[in-house]
Amino acid sequence: MNTKRLAQAACALFASACLTCAGSLCAREDGTVAAYEHVARNKELVAQRVQRSEPVDDSGMPASCWLTVEGTPIDYPVMEPDGDSPHGWYLTHDAWGTPSGLGALYIDTRTSSTRLHVLVYGHKAGSSNEMFGSISDAYLQKRFERIGNAQFLDRDGWHTFEPLCALKVPADYQDIQRFSWADPTCVGAFVNDIAQQADARSSHWRAQSLAATRVLTLVTCTQATPGGNERTLLLFTEQEGPSSALLREPSLR
Repeated sequence: MNTKRLAQAACALFASACLTCAGSLCAREDGTVAAYEHVARNKELVAQRVQRSEPVDDSGMPASCWLTVEGTPIDYPVMEPDGDSPHGWYLTHDAWGTPSGLGALYIDTRTSSTRLHVLVYGHKAGSSNEMFGSISDAYLQKRFERIGNAQFLDRDGWHTFEPLCALKVPADYQDIQRFSWADPTCVGAFVNDIAQQADARSSHWRAQSLAATRVLTLVTCTQATPGGNERTLLLFTEQEGPSSALLREPSLR
């Protein structure tokens, strides 16, 4: 697939990222949630395996990252699709590759876990708080203020990202879909522009934006019903490099 087609496919994916999620969780999805929770109990082992590029658990889960967001139930592996993965695979399959309405958290194919802008998709699973359901209303200021730091694990270790802002946008919103800059110092200007459009912001968002060296964006559906045309974006920024305590366990649920 050439670069233009890849970009078009990824843009379409942004617009359709949550169209399949709806309703209450069935027994199979409850089993998926339990499996994620089981793996999450040993963050130190997860960190060691991620940093060694090994499967995260004994059943061979190929996750390359992990995401925990304080003040929410988010505590999940994050998948990084490669060129061989079918388009939108993790919308309908869990982290083990099993068909699942919950899907899995996964990184936009136009970026990677180590780039300046990491954009992660996750379903809003009906009325459930599983996956990204707990942040679908993060654009409300009072809800945003209850969200803590995001702890993001990649092969370099744990990174701490501070919540910057949240906004409700059309499904075809373009401003967030930028992943590279000729000058890395432009990241601050990028997140500052987004924050100015936001519905909810941190109390020190201007200074936080200017100090940003990386940005982590979480994307989910705003509505609980499939086919909705709005997305919730929740942005976090990193001001420094990865935590010096590379195997430190983040706060649990």
